[in-house]
Amino acid sequence: MRKVFVDTHVLLFATQSDSPLFHTAQNRLREAAETSELFTSGQVLRAYTHTFVREAVHNGMPVQDAIHVALKNINIFRSHMQVLQDDETTLNTWEYLLPSLADSSEILDAARVASMKSAGVSCLLTYKADAYNRFDNLITVWPLA
Repeated sequence: MRKVFVDTHVLLFATQSDSPLFHTAQNRLREAAETSELFTSGQVLRAYTHTFVREAVHNGMPVQDAIHVALKNINIFRSHMQVLQDDETTLNTWEYLLPSLADSSEILDAARVASMKSAGVSCLLTYKADAYNRFDNLITVWPLA
């Protein structure tokens, strides 16, 4: 069975019904779940929570309500995906990738790739497909749109 890592923006779009990519993200996740084993990381879930709560509060939701909704969504993600945590292999892979980066904005992308590689995950479902071009010798990118 194929192993697919799900990135932050895919989770955000799938849980924001006012997003223009809401249905696309929901359908792609459903398709991936039917044919693949799904993964994400603690880093992605933290980034999801930060962005979801920030945007919800900006749109008028009280912060505690936004946190409650974000945590509910995270529990749903955790019931459908394996959550990868950094281990020694992940950190060593990340350190190996760092010298090849051209820009500081790629540091978190390299961390996601390191998490994937340490868990034997080779496919990334992401909205930011172009950001991962430099890693095309290590992973396959599955663009959201």
